[in-house]
Amino acid sequence: MISVDVDLDLSGRRRDDPVPGYALRLRPTVRICSFQLGTVVLFAVLCWAVTRQGGGIPGLPALPAAVPLVLSLLGAALILLSSRFRSTPVRRVIPRSPALPVNADAVLAAYKRGTLLSFAILEFAALFGIGVAVTSGFATYGIVLCIASALAMLTRWPRASEVDRLVRGRATP
Repeated sequence: MISVDVDLDLSGRRRDDPVPGYALRLRPTVRICSFQLGTVVLFAVLCWAVTRQGGGIPGLPALPAAVPLVLSLLGAALILLSSRFRSTPVRRVIPRSPALPVNADAVLAAYKRGTLLSFAILEFAALFGIGVAVTSGFATYGIVLCIASALAMLTRWPRASEVDRLVRGRATP
């Protein structure tokens, strides 16, 4: 009886085994993303610190009630758009025809660039959270925006296995 391991690809490697080089080359990106996630947590703490005395910053002129709403909507829109900014650079370097070879270095560079751009946009959305907290006088609204940005960062965390699946053609950006 012939036994066939279905978890191996044609080269003999396990299908879901990320190439160790990808993990090593993603380390600087992971460090930057960790720093950006930390700043989003800091923004949430700042939302609370700014408003804990009640009413935001003293001496700030009264703003219309629509200002915090608009800032919240802008932050939410940035959170939604961040996934598009992450996938677009990767989509550009993957050939449209499956017969053409995929350049692994180009995919990795585009993946890094897209991930860092996405995280920067999410950090900017969390910065809107501070604006919402200051203009509304309530920390809760700003903290919710910061938490949404942090959760989006965690779901878009850079992974070597994802790069490997993109290079092998088993995932679409």
